[in-house]
Amino acid sequence: CIDVNKIQEICFFPVRKKIKEIDMIDFCPFKLGLDFLISKKLFDIMNNFNLPPVNKIPTRINTFNTEYFLIGFPMIPQERIDLNKSIFFDTKKRSEFNLKSYDAFINTDFSVKPRKIYPDVFYDVDAIGFQGKGLFFSDRLIDAIQDAGIVGLHVDDTEMEMNP
Repeated sequence: CIDVNKIQEICFFPVRKKIKEIDMIDFCPFKLGLDFLISKKLFDIMNNFNLPPVNKIPTRINTFNTEYFLIGFPMIPQERIDLNKSIFFDTKKRSEFNLKSYDAFINTDFSVKPRKIYPDVFYDVDAIGFQGKGLFFSDRLIDAIQDAGIVGLHVDDTEMEMNP
């Protein structure tokens, strides 16, 4: 866990002159356990849901008026995924398959995407990150985010069975 009391604020600088202020910005995926820059508006929505403990660092983007946080969700180890039930999709071969071992899971390239993930235990949260496979939000959290008109969220077609 990051001791946010030792970090007052992080300032980012846009790499181009014209960048739209949006509510959710990717931040070096899988780097240092920090996933996104999110607006205070989005954080307030998410905070109304059942979240695991998150790292939250006050952040601003130079020339932007929006207040942001750099957030990171805990990563669940890939060993918590039931590979016998989980389904993966190879975008090159255009086919679904199951992985037989965690070594195969770790060594998948970027053309392999999870289609349906089954954790081997129940996680009673509305947001969860799986090591190497991304962050998953519950349907009700996604609906609340979309209903609020949040800009910058891309929802993929991967499912996670929350009650294995």
